[in-house]
Amino acid sequence: MHYQHVVVSGTPWERGFSHGSQARDKIQTNVNRYKVSSSLPPREDCVKYINESYIPAIEALFPDGLEEMKGIASGAMVELQDVLLLNARYDLARLTGHKVGECTSMAYLGPDDSAIVAQNWDMSAWLHDLDTIIVLESHIDPTDEPAHTDTPSGPRRIIALTEAGQLARSGMNSRGLGLCANSLWTNEDGIPSRPSLPHSLARAMYLHCPNFAAGLKTVSTFPRHVSGNLMLASLDLAMDIELTPSRKYILHPDAVDLGLDGPETFLITHANHYNHPAMTHAHASRPIDTYPGGSSLFRDKRLAQLLKTGLRHSMASSRIREQKIQIATAKGLSPPVTPPIEEHNTEVVEQLKLSRPEQPEMNFKTSSFPQQISQHVLTVDDLKTAFSDHASYPRSLCEHADKGVERYGAASSGDKTMTVACVIYDLRKGEMHISTGNPCQGERAWRKYAIEMEATTTFGL
Repeated sequence: MHYQHVVVSGTPWERGFSHGSQARDKIQTNVNRYKVSSSLPPREDCVKYINESYIPAIEALFPDGLEEMKGIASGAMVELQDVLLLNARYDLARLTGHKVGECTSMAYLGPDDSAIVAQNWDMSAWLHDLDTIIVLESHIDPTDEPAHTDTPSGPRRIIALTEAGQLARSGMNSRGLGLCANSLWTNEDGIPSRPSLPHSLARAMYLHCPNFAAGLKTVSTFPRHVSGNLMLASLDLAMDIELTPSRKYILHPDAVDLGLDGPETFLITHANHYNHPAMTHAHASRPIDTYPGGSSLFRDKRLAQLLKTGLRHSMASSRIREQKIQIATAKGLSPPVTPPIEEHNTEVVEQLKLSRPEQPEMNFKTSSFPQQISQHVLTVDDLKTAFSDHASYPRSLCEHADKGVERYGAASSGDKTMTVACVIYDLRKGEMHISTGNPCQGERAWRKYAIEMEATTTFGL
């Protein structure tokens, strides 16, 4: 089984109708599950918040999104309020105190100009078991653009991972913008007292933006009544934004020191607790992180550790290769064939320390720089391996649904959760790699999709 690939085009309403028609059964299943879910407020309260808070904000800020959701409702033969319920389920769940550790995300900018944003999406296991998740690929109609401008105002392609009936949970567009997200909680979360935009719709708005600056403004300023985290990247930039209803906190990626001259490698990871110093140091005037504790406290650091180890292993392996090439060249021999690199090679560092009297003195910096950086980058396979990690199994980076018998602090809230998908967005290549369920299952679980990217040289960032 692989998640359904839904391709839509045309006007916002037409795209929505196509989405609703193609994924009708899945959408109806999602609606019926969430209508009776204990994780959401009673139906009458949800309808009240939708009508009094969400719809006014959507009409003002994202009218195309509202039209698309109307199309989904028509195509799926459900009510508009049902589609809005799906797109606001993250926000509504905060009103019941429901807390599920969701997701570990990362962004990476490599010295070879690679740009990747990725995450493990941890959510209710029934979404996977009932097959109600989709890959939504949208082809935007050029006739929707304002007639007075010579430069298109938005991307022509968007590909997103989402629950059927939603506009986006994570995604990438053809201008090279990518986004992933994580749950966060603070004491500011509460019933909406003003027009508020659901988080998932703010993410969809970001994916419709033509450049990173516009996207940042969109996700930094939208009115909200609950907290959340956004992992954002473009072809050249990356950052993480931790949101509360009243504030935003910016985290920038760290440079990874590989001991190389030239372009740097940047990496940032995030889980389900706040990392900004303003939130980690208590102050009476600031919001309070109410995450109850658990796997989030190590998942982000664990992911960073695995990825940095992979980079350094790659560097060590390539230096051994360079040494062998120089030795062979000095002796007039053909360069050795590079064998496949095995994972977790514990001998690599020790091999670097070996020296023989007959070997000429090596100068690793004599290799051309492009040849060096080609060996010191994270690949999609590296990310697949890292996201499959089982430290603290089953509540690990790769979370499994079967938790066995749990007691005390490990006891579940009752909703069985798992990594329903791992998704990797390669922004430079326009490729989306996604696992159906746990990423540790191997290549049989993975699929790759690609969208046609647009030239960005005239579009600023």
